[in-house]
Amino acid sequence: MSEYADLKRENAKILRKLAKELDLDQPREVEFAAAFPTRDQAQKAADYLNRRAHSRAIRAKVIGAGDDFDCVLTVRMVPTVHDITDIESVLAEATDRFDGYETAWDFPG
Repeated sequence: MSEYADLKRENAKILRKLAKELDLDQPREVEFAAAFPTRDQAQKAADYLNRRAHSRAIRAKVIGAGDDFDCVLTVRMVPTVHDITDIESVLAEATDRFDGYETAWDFPG
C-alpha cells in the first residue's frame, strides 16, 4: 500500500474518533506543524507553503519550539480525510525540500 493510502487511512481513523466529540461538518481552523532545525529553513518552508496557497484560506508562520523551529500551517476548512491528507502531502513536500519533518495536525484551542 502507498504512503498516501496509509496516511489517508490513519487520518480517517483520527477523524472518526474526533467526530464522536466534535461537529466536523462545520468549517474550522486546522493547524499542521512541521519542525525544522533552523529558523531560516522554517521560514523558507513557510514562504513555499504560502506561495502554494492560491486556492485556500491558508497561512503559514514560523514559531520557535525548543531547539527547533516550527512552520505552522493554518487552514480554515471542513476537515475531510481527503483534504487533510492532501494538505499533509503538500507539507511533506516542504519538509523534504527544506530538511524538516512533519509533527502533527490538530484543531487549535
